[in-house]
Amino acid sequence: MKKHETRAVRSTTFRHSIICHSFELRHSSFVILLAIVCGTATGFAQKRAITEKDLWDFVWIGDPQVSPDGSRVTFVRVTVNEKKEGYNTSIWAVSTSGNEQPHQLTKGDHDTTPRWSPDGKLLLFLRSPEKDGKPESPQLSILPMAGGDSFVFTDLPRGASNPV
Repeated sequence: MKKHETRAVRSTTFRHSIICHSFELRHSSFVILLAIVCGTATGFAQKRAITEKDLWDFVWIGDPQVSPDGSRVTFVRVTVNEKKEGYNTSIWAVSTSGNEQPHQLTKGDHDTTPRWSPDGKLLLFLRSPEKDGKPESPQLSILPMAGGDSFVFTDLPRGASNPV
């Protein structure tokens, strides 16, 4: 081999060595950086278990009832009361078009079981009035959907239940 060929081989070998070393260094740096980022992201994304204290903040909904014309849905919204010893229930409504926020229809602390009249003009529901801070037997109430206040129209000693 001639002198200039030897230099070319050494130069090529040296360049190859630098390129390999540079690749290994970049690869190692990437792996280390990835490990740091993943470790940090995992630390931020860790979820905690639900505790019994979290239950006080939960809001449940149930008993959805679609209006006869299909334009609205009423439902019962359940929250834990301020004393954290029981539940408050109220009746809410929302448009089925999805273009409005749900709004509260009843102001009682124990309003449940909404049912539409066949023409959709009235909403029948159960209201348990409170006496001495405790709910009494539920009674049937009606809410005119065109506006106005709801009114209780039964006074049954054992209360009413399961309106159809």
